[in-house]
Amino acid sequence: MVSLLPMRFWSWGFALCAGLCAAVPAWAQAYPARPIRMVVPFPAGGSTDVMARALSVKLTELLGQPVIIDNRPGASGNIGSEMVARAAPDGYTILMGTVATQTINPLLFPKMTYDPVRELRPLNIVAISSQVLLVHPTLPARNVRELIALAKARPGELNSASASSGTTGHLGLELFKMMAGINILHVPYKGAGPAMTALISGEVQMLFDSITTCVPQIKAQRVRGIAVTHSKRSSLLPGVPTMSEAGVPGFETTGWWAILVPAAVDAGIASRLQDGVNQALGSTEMRERFTALGVEPYLTSRDELAAFVGREKDRWTKVIKSADIKVD
Repeated sequence: MVSLLPMRFWSWGFALCAGLCAAVPAWAQAYPARPIRMVVPFPAGGSTDVMARALSVKLTELLGQPVIIDNRPGASGNIGSEMVARAAPDGYTILMGTVATQTINPLLFPKMTYDPVRELRPLNIVAISSQVLLVHPTLPARNVRELIALAKARPGELNSASASSGTTGHLGLELFKMMAGINILHVPYKGAGPAMTALISGEVQMLFDSITTCVPQIKAQRVRGIAVTHSKRSSLLPGVPTMSEAGVPGFETTGWWAILVPAAVDAGIASRLQDGVNQALGSTEMRERFTALGVEPYLTSRDELAAFVGREKDRWTKVIKSADIKVD
């Protein structure tokens, strides 16, 4: 005769087990268990896309699941960023964001359909890149001090290109004008390529451009690089001084890229992703790949990340308000 006690015991045991399993957070289960989508909010082939693809290869190896690139360009990065902000907070949709998507766009666009600060959670700064202050070879200014003197002697006569209004190149120009006390005309173009073409042709005299794209033009002597905008010199242009060294103490602007997730992603999943990205960035192959692109891998803790983003927001808020920059 079978006793009823063991049956009751096993029924209770199964119920307890089911309850405990239901109480286990999603992150405590095996993560990742399927492919991860990394949204790049800019077209394929650009610097953000190139770095995302390099990182995705290493992350695939480290996480044991494919990390697939999904390009969703438009609205200066807002379309792809909003997609991630609205995605399920399960860690399977992540964003390769930039200084523009996280700190500049919220200050420039009056009708944002989402809040990138509250709805997206930054996990890692992936890399930092300098800009280069470029001038046309015929401009009678071989360094920053001479350029400032020329601009003061000819107020409003010099002009500087940018990829468009509100870009880091435009904001770098406005910060330069503000700190040097000079008046230079801003000329926006429809993209970085046309802006560089305008400088090479002599249509404009100046351009703040990403180091990742302008080095070939400098080496070909089509343009002259007179300063880098990072706080330290670049290994790609070791002979070019920083803006601080060249005569504008404290001047610094950088392009940067970050991994972000929907704000509600569980802390366990966020930590797993953050550790994976930091491990990837610490590898020799990633450092060599990024250095060749003119960018610097950037390993961050949570506290360092929050402080970094806060400083960037403060910097660009002051510039945008001072220059009264607006976009439609």
